[in-house]
Amino acid sequence: MVTKAPGPDESVPLGQDGDPVLASYYRLMRLKRLYRQGWLKRGVPAEICESVAEHSFGTALLGLLLTGGPAGTASHEGRALDSSKVVLMALVHEMGESYAGDITPVDGVPKEEKMRLEREAIGRSLGGHPDAAWFLGLWEEFEEGLTPEARFVRELDRLEMGLEAALYRSEGYLGMGEFFESSRSAVGEKRLRAILEEAIAASTTGATRIAPPPSLPPPPRMPPASAVPVAPSVPPEPSMPPEPAMPGASIMPSPPRMPDATAVPVEPDMPPPPVMPSGPSLPAPPALPPAPFIPGPPAMPAAPAMSKPH
Repeated sequence: MVTKAPGPDESVPLGQDGDPVLASYYRLMRLKRLYRQGWLKRGVPAEICESVAEHSFGTALLGLLLTGGPAGTASHEGRALDSSKVVLMALVHEMGESYAGDITPVDGVPKEEKMRLEREAIGRSLGGHPDAAWFLGLWEEFEEGLTPEARFVRELDRLEMGLEAALYRSEGYLGMGEFFESSRSAVGEKRLRAILEEAIAASTTGATRIAPPPSLPPPPRMPPASAVPVAPSVPPEPSMPPEPAMPGASIMPSPPRMPDATAVPVEPDMPPPPVMPSGPSLPAPPALPPAPFIPGPPAMPAAPAMSKPH
């Protein structure tokens, strides 16, 4: 049996003397983590696969929409229905799968064995609850179809399956034909059958779309820019008066205003430096006497002439 996770009752360690409502709640919340096995077997991925608790809620919601409120005039077999009993029975009708699991027709489990397993599961889920017998009786009334409400909820059970199959088919998951036929074979009440056929037809043509809510009125049209009145100019804020000087504090005089560049006088030209007088002329140095004549060495006598060899 494929589940999302272990049951909450396996994770929360409750004591034996605790409140039976809390214990029953965690045991029955196993249905939130139990996939509807038939969808998985037909290729619906786990991330969008319906759980047993979601199926029970969908069945109860159909019962509420059809029988609850001032306009809830649904009847079955010519008799008015007890709306409260319809919704309660729809919520209870899958309690037996809390521990028995979602046994499908292809699993080959006989009907009597399936009922035995689910009856034991309800006893285990509601163990210690003071109204356990009442819930079990309501479940058995549904299983055996003993009252008009029970037979009406049995049709709602199959109708919800057909509507879910139509949703999956419109989302591109094939192999839903067998679920359509199973729903048709069990849904005989006129209005329920019309709802089923409408959903199947929409999914077959690929036109399943939820009608959008009524559109809101458009916002008022803004006038053109030329027609928008210009907001009056805001007057400037009045200047704040200077703060009074603190008593005893000397007021610093404002620095003198610098004259303009054109008002600054031009400095006069500086006179040239005075010419320094020259000093007295120095006398020329006396002329030096000529150097004395020094005689050269005496001339050497000429050597005798050499005769040529003969």
